Amino acid sequence: MFNQKRSFSLSTTLLALLMGASIFFAGQVWAAEPKYGGTLTVTGELVQYPPTSWDPAEWVWTSMIWTEPFLSTLQLGDFVKNGPRGANVWHYQGYAGAPYHLVRGLLAESWTVPNDKTIIFKIRKGIMWHEVPGVMASRELTAEDVAYTWTRNKSAKGAWAHVVGTIDTVTATDKYTVEFKLNKWMPDWINKIGDADYATRVYPREVVEAGPGDWKNWRGIGTGPFLLDDFVEGSTVTYVRNPTYNIPTYDTATINGKEYKIPFVDRLVHSLNTDISSQIAALRTGKIDQNDQITAEYYKSLKNTNPDMNFWTKTSNRYLMVGTRMDKKPFDDVRVRKAMAMALDRQAILDSVYGGEGVIFNFPYSKGHGEALFTPLEKLPKTTAEQFEYNPERAKQLLAEAGYPNGFKSTLNSFSQEPHGSLSEMVVAYWNNIGIDVSIELHESTTFEAMLKEKTHAPIVINAKGGHIDPFHILSLVYMENDQFTNSSMFREHPEYAEFRKQFDQAYASTDIDEVNELMKDLSQKVLGTVAYTQLPTPYVYHAAQPWVENYYGSQILFFSHAAAHTWINSDLK
Repeated sequence: MFNQKRSFSLSTTLLALLMGASIFFAGQVWAAEPKYGGTLTVTGELVQYPPTSWDPAEWVWTSMIWTEPFLSTLQLGDFVKNGPRGANVWHYQGYAGAPYHLVRGLLAESWTVPNDKTIIFKIRKGIMWHEVPGVMASRELTAEDVAYTWTRNKSAKGAWAHVVGTIDTVTATDKYTVEFKLNKWMPDWINKIGDADYATRVYPREVVEAGPGDWKNWRGIGTGPFLLDDFVEGSTVTYVRNPTYNIPTYDTATINGKEYKIPFVDRLVHSLNTDISSQIAALRTGKIDQNDQITAEYYKSLKNTNPDMNFWTKTSNRYLMVGTRMDKKPFDDVRVRKAMAMALDRQAILDSVYGGEGVIFNFPYSKGHGEALFTPLEKLPKTTAEQFEYNPERAKQLLAEAGYPNGFKSTLNSFSQEPHGSLSEMVVAYWNNIGIDVSIELHESTTFEAMLKEKTHAPIVINAKGGHIDPFHILSLVYMENDQFTNSSMFREHPEYAEFRKQFDQAYASTDIDEVNELMKDLSQKVLGTVAYTQLPTPYVYHAAQPWVENYYGSQILFFSHAAAHTWINSDLK
């Protein structure tokens, strides 16, 4: 029998380790009885990524976010048991859900891994699709829905090869059993198949036949705690309470020892207003109930004007990095890349742009991974850690050693939305101090991402990297796969890329968790040593909720609908 425990527990040392500076309210006891009804209106980080596709098979990552309230995955991070409202061992504040050992079944009742090429899920009985006239009749969700979803996704245009390429077949072997056959071992299968970022949400064939690209065909259909009700582009996405939500152990909440059917609220509304000042004004005046992306400036102001508001602190999910193209001179020389890194006073940047609220170093893994994977700055090899020092004289020396004693000229591309512009100006000023003359070109998001995907971007780029949990995902996006728009450094041009890739593939093929962690930790140190990217400070951001939003603990993003389902509006306070 294959060792299941080792196959889906990538980071057993994660318990009790929290990412960045996350702060939680744990063990809260609510004096009042929960209240049903009302509307929970939220805004924040997701307004930057509005719905651009409603068809999960297109593998547009935003579709995974906006279908999450009504389409369910096979598994889910257990935020009730392990999050701030429970044992408080994981924050549930990132794009990905949870370490593998903190995941439990959602649509799947249980699962087995009999060998390194087979994963078998047992689907819960009695989970129902709703009747929607003109689209589908009410019926039970079965293993056939899972098999249909994955088979279609594998063949659909735009499917990511590194997600589905390892999956050979997905077959319903009986009404409630579905078998995934792999062509090689997939150590991160919980992330890719079951839960979190990649994992697709199971959908019915009938919606595909009706037209999955039209959001109206999804209205009223789903197995999640909420159902899609309305979408007004640039304005709102509205969900309503699923009156027949019936996934056992997920469809109730225990409050003060008593069990209640959830969701509590009737409507969940996401405001898509992108103007930050308007968002804050709406929060300040009570028109918005929650905002998960508040900068230090607004946080301090809100604490003064709204002292009863609840706040949570977190490290931003997005890391801003300077990427330098190694397929272009002079950036093919590590001395040049290190000189550019050492020319930056990161603490001064953190103080100036983010009011000193943030962290200097948390890449490619964060503190939340634990030292099984994360290497603190003080424990990095000296030659690697040197890049994080502010030492303009050493930077000039490195430039001279590389053959550029008088510096050089280049161009930087970045996103036009703040703080990208301010950060670009600051880093360019630091580089100018060591003789590097860089012009700045800012672009709106669609143009900028197209340039990155097509590899027509300038030699220097400032863009964001996602703070995902899965170590394979992180290194793949930023270093290993040139087709990813996040890989702005063209890392495959590094002379040691083949060796790095070999070690990555060795870790990916291993079923021994200790070996996986050891290889991936060592590889993270090696790629950091290449200075392919220069990490800029990552700010703290703040999550706010009105005092009338009860039974809420700061969980968000891909798990937001499940957290929202446990939340009620105390109309007496509102």
